[in-house]
Amino acid sequence: MRLDPTQHTYADVLISAFGPRSRRWIYALFVVELGTFSVAAIELFADSLSSLFPRISSNIFKVFSYFM
Repeated sequence: MRLDPTQHTYADVLISAFGPRSRRWIYALFVVELGTFSVAAIELFADSLSSLFPRISSNIFKVFSYFM
């Protein structure tokens, strides 16, 4: 980033390291990472609320957090 001040994100650094042809793969990797993080956050939210409210199924909290 010191060599090229136009680079602001990790994607910019990776694109400059692997070339412009790797742009689609890098963005696809970031989208997959965001998707897995979203699933993990929904699971954590549902399990935490299910332990607080044991009468309600964790699946209900998963559906609720998905639409939230």
